[in-house]
Order: sequence, then C-alpha cells, then structure tokens
Amino acid sequence: MASPQLGEEQEALDDVIGDARRAAELLQRLRVLAKKTDPKRTVFDMHEMIREVIQLVAGEVSARQISLVLQLQADLPHVCGDRIQLQQVVLNLILNAFEAITEAADGPRKIVVHTMCELPTTVMVSVQDSGIGVDADVMQRIFDPFFSTKANGMGMGLAISGSIILTHHGRIWATLLPGRGLIVSFAIPTGARYQDRLFPNTTAH
Repeated sequence: MASPQLGEEQEALDDVIGDARRAAELLQRLRVLAKKTDPKRTVFDMHEMIREVIQLVAGEVSARQISLVLQLQADLPHVCGDRIQLQQVVLNLILNAFEAITEAADGPRKIVVHTMCELPTTVMVSVQDSGIGVDADVMQRIFDPFFSTKANGMGMGLAISGSIILTHHGRIWATLLPGRGLIVSFAIPTGARYQDRLFPNTTAH
C-alpha cells in the first residue's frame, strides 16, 4: 500500500498530467478552428453554435471549477455570417474569461454567456466573467493588435475577434464591471434579409 505521502504525490502528478492533456486537447481544437478554410457564409442558429463552443470547453469548466451559465433569449433570430469565424470569436471570449478568473486569487468563479435581440435587426452576444477585470485606463486599448494585459500574451485574440466582427458589419465592445469582472459583447445583423448586403454572391441555406 502506498504511503500517504506517496499517495499525495501521485494525486498531484495525476492533476498535472490531466491539466497537460486538457491543454493539448484544447490546443488541437483551436488549431482545427483556426485552420484556413474557404469562408462559408450562411444563415445559422447562434444558440446552436454557442452550445458547440460550450462542449469544446466543458473539460476546462469542470477542471477549473467554474460555473458557466447560459442566459439565451428565446426565439433569437438567426444570424448571417461565417459560422467558424464567429465560433472562434465566442471561444476566444470564453477562454479570456477563463484566464481572468484563474488570475483572481479568490471570489466567485462564474461566467455568464448572454444573448438578446438588441434591435429587430441585430443580435447581441456577451460573455461576462467574475475575474480580475482590467484597469480603466487600458479599456480603450484591449482590442488593439499586440496589446495584452497578460505577461506572456500575444495581444492578438481580441484584435482578431474585433476584425472578424467588423467584417460581419458588426461591432464589439467591453464593459468594466464595478468591483471586479468584465463583459465583452458583440452585435451583428440578423439573418437572410442582410445576406446579400453583407456577402454579395452568396445565398442563404
């Protein structure tokens, strides 16, 4: 029988191996999403896409003991765009929320993904975290290329997300919460009515 000390060491080693395995799996999924493919612009269900992203990060949610809550508006209109690109945006926002919560020493560990029909012609998606937030003086720079609040960050995640949203004729912004936490939101036009204007030479599916 293993001694208590060896048992604790084995448990710690198992945790390290588990973390490495989850990180490798998540990286592989990110590479698949980031792989250059021909744009495929369609009209699709935003909620279905968000749930796919949640499935990708389910292991990380459990491992980091984070509460991830979906607040999805019923009967949300479909949106028009490149599904994979918009999936990258949602995934990036959730991964950023993970990091912000992980950097916080204490307090709640919660992420809320919220959708709503902002206007009759616009769908909004927001990701709210209970993490460390950012300083008010850097809020205007977080979407700039190569700007990062992380010591080892490349500063491209939010910049790329912003570029994707702009190509969809949308907008992206961040809101600093009182006390702690951040909300990052984006809004894009709804479905087939805008497809010809947004993406000439494509048709709805």
